[in-house]
Amino acid sequence: MENNDILRKQMIGKTNAYSQVTEDFKEAFRGFEGVSFEDYVPSENEEEETEDSRYTLIYLDKNKYQFLKIRPDENQIIKISLHCGSGSVEGENWVYVDSRIKSDYISYSIARTAYGVAFSTMPYISDMKVSLSDGYLQCFFTKFENYEGQEINGFIFCGNSNDDTESTKSYISSEEHLRLESFSASSSFGGGNANQTVLLNAVSYTNRLMCRHLFKKFQTENKKFGRTKLNGKFFISGSHFCLEGREE
Repeated sequence: MENNDILRKQMIGKTNAYSQVTEDFKEAFRGFEGVSFEDYVPSENEEEETEDSRYTLIYLDKNKYQFLKIRPDENQIIKISLHCGSGSVEGENWVYVDSRIKSDYISYSIARTAYGVAFSTMPYISDMKVSLSDGYLQCFFTKFENYEGQEINGFIFCGNSNDDTESTKSYISSEEHLRLESFSASSSFGGGNANQTVLLNAVSYTNRLMCRHLFKKFQTENKKFGRTKLNGKFFISGSHFCLEGREE
């Protein structure tokens, strides 16, 4: 997948969903330092395939401390979750990062730049003519910088889309987090009717971590998502955050 590209998939059916999503996600994440992949398939001796006997892990750092888990699901096509640490408590060590409401099809978008990956949740869409807004780019993988100037991999998931100002929980993980950090994506947000977009470096609120190339929107122009230029720089604008790109 080329840098500064947005891959769009529309109405993928149940039969191909798991293989297509894992293929696209691997292509987007491949090549970033510390990222690796593992595929788990049912063994030949298993009499019945369980919900956890087939899945793909995308490790987000070299120590395999934080990862994405993609697995097929009979009722909802697939499930994607973000994990941080070895614990098993939902909301503390892991959380779903895709929509829980699906029909027989899913649509999604994945954006890649030189500095990271952004991908959408998979909201329920029943009409093939409806395109998926880049405002659903709610998941961001990039590098953080700690107080010693060291770069570490991290991930931010926005619980709400399209710069909505509701108080749904959002989450941060990194190699230095003991567990998922929760925050409100709408905090210090000026809303969607501004005449210019104002960005601040994304930060952790519990750890001394800052992002050089992922920015929190302090205020934003209404419905300005996807590829955009601000002050001469290229960005992928998603929900509440903008991922910087480097023009090749």
